Amino acid sequence: MKIGWTQKVVYKMLENKFVILLYLFATSFFVYQHSTGLSWDFSSYVLNAKYLFGNGFYFEWYRAPFTPFLLGVLSVFGWRCAEYAYIVLVSTLFMFSCIKLAEKLNISKDLFYSLLLTPFLLNHGLKEGTELLSLSLLQLSVAYLEENISGIFFSLATLTRYTNFIYLPLILFKKSMKSVIISCCLFSIPFLPWFLFNWYSTSNPLTSLIDAYALNVKFRDYMVMSPKLMDVMSVIGYYLPLFLLGICTKIAKLKKVDLVMVCFLILTLISYSRVPFKTPRYLFNLILPVSYFSSFLIRDKTPKIIPLSIFVLNFMLGSLFFLRLEDPTVYRNLISELDECMLRSNAWVYFNYQGIPTDVAPRKELVKQEIERGKRILLFKHIEEPEYVKDENFLKQFKTIKKTEEYIILGDPTKCAPRYKVNKTYLQRLKEDVGIEVSTCELFLPKKLCSMV
Repeated sequence: MKIGWTQKVVYKMLENKFVILLYLFATSFFVYQHSTGLSWDFSSYVLNAKYLFGNGFYFEWYRAPFTPFLLGVLSVFGWRCAEYAYIVLVSTLFMFSCIKLAEKLNISKDLFYSLLLTPFLLNHGLKEGTELLSLSLLQLSVAYLEENISGIFFSLATLTRYTNFIYLPLILFKKSMKSVIISCCLFSIPFLPWFLFNWYSTSNPLTSLIDAYALNVKFRDYMVMSPKLMDVMSVIGYYLPLFLLGICTKIAKLKKVDLVMVCFLILTLISYSRVPFKTPRYLFNLILPVSYFSSFLIRDKTPKIIPLSIFVLNFMLGSLFFLRLEDPTVYRNLISELDECMLRSNAWVYFNYQGIPTDVAPRKELVKQEIERGKRILLFKHIEEPEYVKDENFLKQFKTIKKTEEYIILGDPTKCAPRYKVNKTYLQRLKEDVGIEVSTCELFLPKKLCSMV
């Protein structure tokens, strides 16, 4: 008797009922966290999705497109519902990738999934929008490493976060050079629609990649930070002794999959070290090799009580150090006080998310010019940038529409600049606001060498 796909799904769920139970708790955690307020990055991805799908007025070129694409597809349920549908989808994909990778690694699925659901993962996995999707796709890349389809998963992971390009060398662990070449070809396919969109919109197929590098690396040299051991420890957490002992038990006889995980760990640390501005979430992918090596001491015939205890402890710690999103009340309450003139603010993403076209707060030397053009400049004091936000002597020389302890609105009530779409690249802003024009060549090579090309 032939079994239908619905029966197969039911059988699969019954087979992994413990994992399903953990999945329901984890997904509930993600959903609740998202309901507590607004996340800057997540809101930006929603805005990019609206722009790409035809009804948006704000776009950040330096953001990778896969998360906005998924949000756009899910917008058939409505944009607010799309956010929660995206969270459920990514959490489901993560569970699926854990099951597939555990089968490949011959690890208990219950144990592996419970280890991966660390307090750090619970709090950071979907807070900004991309970390858990990125890790899920990378896990599928490793799970299907011996198959050509891994190239597609590596590509989608890179289109989720451009920094994931660093993991592409893992393809070299394939059995044959033919498979490596095919996977590399498949890696390029998902990029083609994105390159075409870039070319059609800006006449340069690499606009997004170039903008991301310029903003996050080239022009972040003013805030270069040294790697911090505490960043690493915040990701590893109490797994440290398990992780170290696990590596020690394997160091004498490393198998191919162990080498893959070691390389994955090293590449994650390299990626973190090369970014000027460092934050613990840039080490998010470290969770995979740490959980993998931590599993060796408790792997054989694991009773259910162990993964359950791990998850309960992780869930309790995740709840104890719960990261609540920013309260949007102050931004929502201000909407009724704004007129129809173009707004510039240091909370520009939040106002665009609320449906008010808002440009980035101007540089200090451009404030007077922007006010004379009829724009409103809204600055919140709890946001540290731009640096002049707390310079009372500087701000008091301009016409003020309203001032409170929380914010100040600068502007000339007799003038009103019409609203416009905010979709310039970072390099365009540098040229127009600062007068710095940088060619693509100069982003990567010294200016003298570029002049010789």
